[in-house]
Amino acid sequence: MSDNHVDFEAVPAAHRWTASLVDLGKALRKEAFAKKGLGWAWYVLPRGAMVAMMARDDMRRVLRISRRIAPTTPEGWVKWRSEVGVFRKHLDCDLWAPAVGDASPLDPNLPPQELFIERHADEVAKPKCNRCGAPVSDAGLYKEDLCVACAKEAGDRESARLRAMAAAASAGNTSATDPTSKRSTPPGTSDTQGSLGLT
Repeated sequence: MSDNHVDFEAVPAAHRWTASLVDLGKALRKEAFAKKGLGWAWYVLPRGAMVAMMARDDMRRVLRISRRIAPTTPEGWVKWRSEVGVFRKHLDCDLWAPAVGDASPLDPNLPPQELFIERHADEVAKPKCNRCGAPVSDAGLYKEDLCVACAKEAGDRESARLRAMAAAASAGNTSATDPTSKRSTPPGTSDTQGSLGLT
């Protein structure tokens, strides 16, 4: 007996998708433009979700993620939203905007469907520096989004801290490995004595 969803088995083999979601995104983009004005390019995945894409007259593409049967529990709806997020990320559509006509109320009588429309480059919000608010050109390069100036300042500060630590170590100060620490141990006193107040 097949482990695939009944909706996967019900569609023609040409509309069954078993490869990666990344490749699905590439295929849908190509087919959506080829079918421009003629409807949706679509595939059903082994677990039953249908993913479709169409190209509008203004050359924007629309992504549709849907299932034939709606979840019947609150947990099921949470899982559905999570599934939509996974699809958007791997299809490289996570910056697309919710499209008008989103028909996904928490109503078990309606099949869940999410629509997202491609944004033009000038409509995508540019990331900003977490420290000064300036535009960030390389988002994700650091632990936090930083502009070039703030990244340099943070790097210089870290370099100075490491140099100070190295200087302290070479001077024979073994009581502390980080000179920025507020805690220090007096000469001749063990860490254990100091921490227990036995001096």
